[in-house]
Amino acid sequence: MQIAVHWSVVLLLIGQWYTSDAIPRTHNPLLPPSESDLFQHALHNYAGLLIGALVLLRIGLRMFPPQSLLPRLTNWRDRASQAVHWALYFSLLGRVAAGFVTSYLWAPAARFHVLFWNVTLILVGLHIAAAAYHALRGDGVVWRMIPSTLFKSDDEHGVCPADEVEDAEIVILFEYDPIPAATRSADMSSLNLLCTAIGTRSSPQ
Repeated sequence: MQIAVHWSVVLLLIGQWYTSDAIPRTHNPLLPPSESDLFQHALHNYAGLLIGALVLLRIGLRMFPPQSLLPRLTNWRDRASQAVHWALYFSLLGRVAAGFVTSYLWAPAARFHVLFWNVTLILVGLHIAAAAYHALRGDGVVWRMIPSTLFKSDDEHGVCPADEVEDAEIVILFEYDPIPAATRSADMSSLNLLCTAIGTRSSPQ
């Protein structure tokens, strides 16, 4: 579910960027807005509310994981990753709240909406840079966020073996957060324990 929420928010943010140009045109006192601009404005508003709901869901999933999968912040990279993630969540929520106030309560709040958008862009840039860093390291962190690789039996991707998954949904709880050292063991029993903890391992035949 974490992966689905992550990529849904990414797609919605791209849509927000695309539809944002229509908003000034719908408020132009000299020219009446087109039907297309009105549609894009409405789409922008409702997609923003959906982003807010998804971010709240993401926070809930992140705050209440199985105890065995809680992350251990063992170095500065772990702490930086956590900090960027939480900053992203709050900047997105701030942007949604400011957009709601701007559209329905107080138009001057638009300046805060733009401010939160700029902060979000900076944090997204850091997030992408971290993903590129992990991709260059080849540590398998990025692969865990690519849906098409979830059921591959490639141990270096850090997922459950395909032949032990039976119509299951694998939930990656911490996105680009490094997996705790205790779960990075090459021993397959560690992977089986992880699968069991998140309810993805099939019952014995």
